[in-house]
Amino acid sequence: MDLTINSANDITTKLFVKERITNPDTTTNDVFVTVANAVDIEDYSEDNPGTGDVYFRSNSISLVTEDSTLLDSIFAEVMELLSLVCQQMTDLETYSTVNNYTVTPSGYSPA
Repeated sequence: MDLTINSANDITTKLFVKERITNPDTTTNDVFVTVANAVDIEDYSEDNPGTGDVYFRSNSISLVTEDSTLLDSIFAEVMELLSLVCQQMTDLETYSTVNNYTVTPSGYSPA
């Protein structure tokens, strides 16, 4: 099963975290690890690992197994994680709004 994120609103399409594994013969394999969270989006480069790193983000993955039940389960989990990262990014936009608060021993309130 091939999954590709072709477009997204207000978020990167590069949400699949992959690990580049170097084989003894120096060839490489890029292996799907997880769906990126908000921190991964900031930390991992797109399409190729950054200098000294083995992880990167991509917009596509291939899932291969002979077990259709396992494939359905993995697909459902990937979709759930994609929904979660969209919610996280929405929450971050909410929290990134500049607000001033007055903090006292009895609590806090907007300034």
